Parts: sequence; structure tokens; C-alpha cells
Amino acid sequence: MQNFTCKYCGKKVDSHPSAGIKNRNHCPFCLYSVHLDKEKAGDRLSRCQSLMRPTGLTFKKIKPDKYRRNKKGELMIIHKCQKCDKLSINRLAWDDNNKKIFDLFEKSLQLNVRESELISKQGIEIIEKADEDEILSQIGEI
Repeated sequence: MQNFTCKYCGKKVDSHPSAGIKNRNHCPFCLYSVHLDKEKAGDRLSRCQSLMRPTGLTFKKIKPDKYRRNKKGELMIIHKCQKCDKLSINRLAWDDNNKKIFDLFEKSLQLNVRESELISKQGIEIIEKADEDEILSQIGEI
């Protein structure tokens, strides 16, 4: 893991392992990322290197439990590359700004049709208003 300076807000980001993620490439202050990965998280093979805007939130897909109950998975950030439109999903870290995460949730409720369709075509389910309590539960009080 490497420390880096956010290309969006300019703050220094400490990529210590205790943040709870293996391959950190998003800023905990503004949630912006950089298009580093090509095929899978951590491969760092993308040549694009453009900013990736936090676009929405989703839950990591998990299988129903033995009683066939559908639980909500881990909260994830949806990032969209501002140059090539590639979408990626990134785990939250313990030091991510909870207010920014909740603001992103509220902003994602108002995505335009084009962006919503682009995300849906990738098989990503955008979090809905009904998920607000689960979001607050996962990020804690803001």
C-alpha cells in the first residue's frame, strides 16, 4: 500500500492497512478515486489514470442465508471514470468521511436516467431510499 495525494481535493491520504481495505485508491475525505485498475481490484493495470467520481452506493452481493433471508451486504461506493465511463465498485474504509458517504447516498437518489441505466446495465443495483436505515447502521451516526 502506498500513501498518495488526492488528485481531486489535494489532501494527503495515508494508506495504512488498518483502514480495512487491501488496495486503497479512493480518498477518505472526498471519496474520489483514480482509474488505476483494469480488470480486477488491485491489478493497477489501467492506462487511463483519470479521476473517478463517486456516483452512488450499492451493497456487495451476498447469497441468502440458510433460511433464504436476503441480508444486505457490505456498503460499497460506485465510481465512474470521468474520461472513459468505466464503472468500479470499491469497499468503504473505516476512515472514510461518513457525512460524505451519506451525502453520496442522497445524491445517488437523484441520478439522471442515463447514469442510472449505465449502472444497471453493469448489473450494479443502486441503493434506494428504503435502504437508508441500513446505510446509517453500517456507517454509524453522522
